[in-house]
Amino acid sequence: MCIVSAPNLPEYVVATAPHAFVRFHGKGQWYAYRYSLRELRTWAERIKGLPAERVFIYFNNDWNAWAPENALQLEELLLSQP
Repeated sequence: MCIVSAPNLPEYVVATAPHAFVRFHGKGQWYAYRYSLRELRTWAERIKGLPAERVFIYFNNDWNAWAPENALQLEELLLSQP
C-alpha cells in the first residue's frame, strides 16, 4: 500500500506493513503544486499517527523545485512534533 497525495485520488492514510510509503505528487495539478505549511502540518500529524516502524516519504512535485522545499519543511515538522 502506498499512501498518495495527488489530484483526484483519495488519501488513504494506512499502514499495511511495518513500513509505510508516502508519495506527494501535488493536489491541484500533477507534479506542479506547492504544499502549504498548513497542509504539511496536517500530513505530519497523519504520518506521526501511522503504526509503522519506518515511513519513507517521496516528493514528486518538481515544478519550480517545490519538491525539495516541501521535503525539508515536512522533515522539520516531523522532527519538531512530539
